[in-house]
Amino acid sequence: LDEEDVLILGGDSIGDVEIVSISMITGNTVGQHWSIPGAWVSNNYNITYGLGNIIILPDTTDVVFDPESLTQTYDGTPKEATVTTDPDTLYVNFTYNGDPTPPVDAGSYLVEATVDDPNYVGSTTDTMIITAATAYVTADIKVIFEGDPLPVFTSTFSGFVNGDDSTVVSSLTYTVGSNYNGAAGSYDIIPTATASNYTIIAINGTLYVNPSGPGTKHIKTTLLCVEDIPPDSSGFTFIAHFEYENKNSSGVFIFIGEDNELIGEGSFNGINQPELFLKGGGTFDVPFDGSKLTWTVASYNHQGHKTSVASQASSSSSKCNKSDEIEQNDEILNAITESIAYPNPVRDRVHIELKQEVSANDIFVYDVYGKPYPVQVSHSTNQSYELDFSGLISGIYIIKINMVDAIETFRIVKQ
Repeated sequence: LDEEDVLILGGDSIGDVEIVSISMITGNTVGQHWSIPGAWVSNNYNITYGLGNIIILPDTTDVVFDPESLTQTYDGTPKEATVTTDPDTLYVNFTYNGDPTPPVDAGSYLVEATVDDPNYVGSTTDTMIITAATAYVTADIKVIFEGDPLPVFTSTFSGFVNGDDSTVVSSLTYTVGSNYNGAAGSYDIIPTATASNYTIIAINGTLYVNPSGPGTKHIKTTLLCVEDIPPDSSGFTFIAHFEYENKNSSGVFIFIGEDNELIGEGSFNGINQPELFLKGGGTFDVPFDGSKLTWTVASYNHQGHKTSVASQASSSSSKCNKSDEIEQNDEILNAITESIAYPNPVRDRVHIELKQEVSANDIFVYDVYGKPYPVQVSHSTNQSYELDFSGLISGIYIIKINMVDAIETFRIVKQ
C-alpha cells in the first residue's frame, strides 16, 4: 500500500504512527472499491477508522487493422474489416461510415474499430476500399448488305458475380469504327457499358457488310481432293480438302446454318468450317470417315438472286496423292492449267511458273484452316515467282493466286 493510499489521523507524517499491521479488502477489476484497513495498535493514540477507496483504471491496448481486410473486391457479400489486439480475445465494435452494418457495394468507407471490454480501452480508424469487380461486354457479330441501314447491335456479358446479370447494367452504347462508310467490308463494333460495382471491359465485335448490287459475285465451292491418312485421334482416315472462290472485292460473311451447311452421312469434324469467305478465296479441311460429305454455300449475285453451290467428298473422290510421279518429281501440276509450283516438299523457297503474269498482291498463302500467312514474294521473270517459306513452321500450306479468269491453287508441304 503506497503512503498516499493510507488515511493518517492524529499525526503529521507516516513516521508518527506505529504501524503494527495493515490489511485491506479490495476488488481486482476496473472501478472504485472500498479499502477496509486492519487494526492498528499504539500506546500513544486512540485509533479511529475511516474507509478509503482504490480506483483501478482500464489498461490501453493497441488496435491494429489487418491491411488485407482494408482492400477487398466486390462479390455481392458483406465485407468486414479485421483487427488484432493484445490480448487477442477482446471484443471489438466496428462502424463503416458510422453504420455498424458491413458494406456490400464497391466504394470507400471510413472504418472505426473500438474495443468493447471493461478492463481495456483502445480504438483506431482507417479507410476500407471495396474495389469494383471485373466484367466483360462482347459485341455480337452483325451482318448486313451494302446499302442497308445499320442493324440493332447486341452484346453478350460475362464475369458477373453472386447472381448479378445484365440487369445491373445502367448504360450500353455502341459506335462503329471510324473507317465505316457503308461500303462492303468489315468494321469494328465498339461497345461501352457501365454498371454499379463493376468495371466493364469492352471486347469489340465485327460488322460485316456483304457486297450487293452490280458486280457482286456468288461464292463458289469445289472439292480439291480427298487425302488418305493414318487413323487420327478420332479414328478418321480421310481428309476432304475443300476450297472456295470469292471474286468480290471484299470478304463475304455467311453464318453456319442453312446458307452455309456441312452435312455428312457418317462422322466428320467440321470445327473449322468458315463463316468469313476471304477476298480471292480460301480452303477448308474436314477429317471424316469416308462416307458422303456435302458442303453447300448459298450466296447472292449482282441481281440479288441467291445461288447455292454444293461440293461433295467421299472415300472414292479424287485422291490428293493420285499422281505419285508428280510428287516424286517434287512438282504439283494444277488440275486445270499448266502452272506449276516446286519443290514439294520445300524447306526454304517455292518457285512458281504461271501461264500469265500477276501482281505479287494477288498471291496468298494460307494454312489448311484458312489462316493467312504473309510471305515475301519475289518476281524473277514475267511469269516466274519465288515465295520465301523459310519463316513458316512445318505443315501443309495452300498457295492461291488470283488470275485474270481463274484461281490457281497449290498445296505445298513445308518441311
